[in-house]
This record gives sequence, C-alpha cells and structure tokens, in this order.
Amino acid sequence: MKWFQYLIAAALVVVGVASGGPAFAATVVVHPGDTQGWIFAQESGTMGSGALVNGPGIPPLGSGSANLKVGDGASGQLLFRLNNSGQALSGLTQLSYNTYRESGSSALAAAFQLGIDANGTDADTAFQGRLVFEPYLTGASVLDDTWQFWNLMTAANGFWFTNATLRTNTGCSMANSCSLAEVLAALPNIAIHTVFGIEGFKAGSGWTGGFDGNVDDYRIAFATRGSAIYDFEGTAVPAPAGLPIIAGLIALFFWLKRWHGSSVFTTGVTGYLAFLPRDPTVLIAATCIALLPIAIRHRWGAEQNAHPMRLMESSPKLALAA
Repeated sequence: MKWFQYLIAAALVVVGVASGGPAFAATVVVHPGDTQGWIFAQESGTMGSGALVNGPGIPPLGSGSANLKVGDGASGQLLFRLNNSGQALSGLTQLSYNTYRESGSSALAAAFQLGIDANGTDADTAFQGRLVFEPYLTGASVLDDTWQFWNLMTAANGFWFTNATLRTNTGCSMANSCSLAEVLAALPNIAIHTVFGIEGFKAGSGWTGGFDGNVDDYRIAFATRGSAIYDFEGTAVPAPAGLPIIAGLIALFFWLKRWHGSSVFTTGVTGYLAFLPRDPTVLIAATCIALLPIAIRHRWGAEQNAHPMRLMESSPKLALAA
C-alpha cells in the first residue's frame, strides 16, 4: 500500500501549494486574457501607450513582455498593480526585473516605482509620493536592443524619492541616488502604502525624445509573504503545456525517495515546488499523471507476487512439495 501513501502525501502537497500554504515562489503569467491585476495607465500627457506583446528579441521568461511607449517628454506611461499593501520594505528578500530598450529611444530604461509610506507604523495615510529606481542612475550603460537584468537589492545606488521632503530628509535624489540599504537606514519603517501603494514600472514624464522599451521577469519577495515571479506575455500560455515536465519531476522525486532515501527526496521536492505555478488544475493533473504509472506498477507487482507460480518460485519448500 506504499503507492497509496505516496499518492496521499502528494495530494496534500498539491493542496497546500494550490491554497497558498507554504511560501514557495510562484510564476504568474500575465497576458491579455488575464492581466493578473496589472493595469496600463497614461499618467501624464497624451502620447503614452502600453501593451503586452510578443518579444522583443528573446525575453528572459517565455516569449513576451510588457511594452511601455511615450512619444514626447510630457507623456508618462505606467504599468502597475496594487499589491503587497502595508508590507515593510525591510522585509524584502528579492527585488529585480529585466528591461529592453529599442535603439533610438532615450538613453534610459523603464523605472521601477513603489507608492510608499515613510513610516508604516503610524496613522498617517496621506499620499507621500513614490520611491523610484532608475537603472541609468546606477552608472551602468543602458544598451540598445538588449535585455538587461537589474538587481535592486544589491544596486549601489539608483533610488530616489518623488516627495521633496523625503528627498531632503534622506538625501536620496536624482542627483544623489541611494541604495536600498541607505533608504532603509534613513527610513527604517518605510512600507508600501496601504492606500496609494502601487507597485510597477514607468516610462516618460520628462524623458525627452520619446521612449520605446519593455520589461519582463519581475521578481519580488518578502520574508513573511513569500515570493512571486511575473512573466509578461503577448499571448496566453496554455497551462497544460507544462504538464509533461511537472509530471516527470514528480515521478523522478518519488524514484529518488524509493532508492536514495528521504533526504534526497526532500531536496528534490523543495526544488520541484519552487518550479510550480499555483494553478490547482495544473498541479492536480500533473501529479495524477505522474503517480498513475507508479500506482499501476505497485498494483501489478502485488498481483504478480500473489500468483501461485511466483509463490512457488519464492519458496523452496513450496516448490519441493509441488
């Protein structure tokens, strides 16, 4: 009956992950049919646009990305979602994204922006501006027609505040941008605003010459909230496409359990869970596909072992009596 125990254990794991149990990384596919709460908004001017598109080039995740475009310096285009409300920035364990800039655009890349509360522990919920990360302020060159990775956790600078008072109090301005560590040292209780806490990307609003660029593979994680990976796509990605891979992984890890012990199995399952999406249909279907041959094998083995001839073969005394 071990196969049945395996099936129950796997089902419990699937239910736990699907219901948001353990805080494992989840890849969230954002596409036109399901934007997962992401919104394009023209924040200023009249010549901004945004769309989920295929390409350009070879994106870091999937085959698409989110495009932000502005036609003049007065226009600003935003891609955002309202999430992680009230989360303290001191709890961040991962924050990164990738950008792409079309040749001929301004020598900039899409900026990351957070609607912040300078002190998330007080009762002041008034609008307090945004914390902005600009890749070009790190001193790195923004390349044409190339996907570039930006790790906001380790960047030596690049952060500044849109709020004039916060710029003065912290010293984090466009002219003297800060690292995330310096922001936290100046404002240890800074958090994502509970009312105006946007989280996303912006192009324009003062960028002369227009801009045409993309973002993809956005990753954010909090110590107490788990992590998420956002994959922007121009078309829907059918969930069943990943079933053979997931099913194969499940089968592999149960094989490791059988022949190499629990420690190897645990390590394998941990990696497997980090790979999974949080779509319950995909998880349950993949797990069932993977465990079906295991169940059949155990059932067939039990029947073979119970066969009279097999019993005779396995017992010298029975064979002699025959």
